[in-house]
This record gives sequence, C-alpha cells and structure tokens, in this order.
Amino acid sequence: MSHEILSAKLYELDREFGLLHGSIQLSETASREQLGQELTRLRQKNEADRLAFQTKLKFSRSPMVGKLASSYETIEAFIDRERAEQDGPFSEVWRRGLSAEEALLLAEYSLDFAAQAANHALLLSLEAVSAQDIPRGKETEVEQNEASL
Repeated sequence: MSHEILSAKLYELDREFGLLHGSIQLSETASREQLGQELTRLRQKNEADRLAFQTKLKFSRSPMVGKLASSYETIEAFIDRERAEQDGPFSEVWRRGLSAEEALLLAEYSLDFAAQAANHALLLSLEAVSAQDIPRGKETEVEQNEASL
C-alpha cells in the first residue's frame, strides 16, 4: 500500500516540477504581458495549493502530522508578519527594492530549500516503506549496524 501512495505523491511532484520547468522556459521568451499573466496565474495557484495543504494537514489522522500542521501555521504567520512589514514580498515596492542579482539569489535559495525538502521526503518515504516491511520491534540491519558502532 505504501508504494502506491508514495508513487502517486511522486507523480504529483513530477507534475509540479514539469510546470516549474515550463514556467522557467516560458519566462525566457515571454513578453512582459505574458510574464505578468503567468505570475498572476501562479500566485493564484500557489494560494489555492497552500490552503488545500493546510486543510489536509489539519484533518490528518496522524498526531505527528497535527504537530507539523501547527508548526506550519507558525511559519505561515511569521511569513505573513514579514510580508506586512515589507508591504508584501510580491508587492511592487518590495520587487523594486531587489536588484536582479538579489532576486535571482532568492529564487536560487528557494530551489535549494525545495531540493532539501525533497531529500528529506525521500528519507521519510524509505523509512515508511521499511517500517511496513518489517514487524514492529525488530531491528533492521542498518539499525543493528549503527548500534554496534
């Protein structure tokens, strides 16, 4: 069962990365008007995805996910406060305050955070699969090796 769930989630992630690639490629050749339309579309999609994600977290059956949802809400509140103090990070005022290099660095680090999140998701996925493949209370070979060090 875990393989099917994780495969479906991986498909969703692949689709999102495909859209990311497509948007970046579009931005290389797009007019200002096309780019503005794409930004508007992506902002709306991002907000809808964020709300759907928050709802999913809140209604999870896992106590750990409930704690994660609380942490996520704390982070969201922090970001909202920072946005308000800066007149919003996507506002014209904020954007004009960034040099092209600063904007590129911000985008680059955001992608680095995404890669780090993907790596962490991989570890959690493999741990979940491993936990289903062995009976509870039994140590895996890796755990036995780590304990002997």
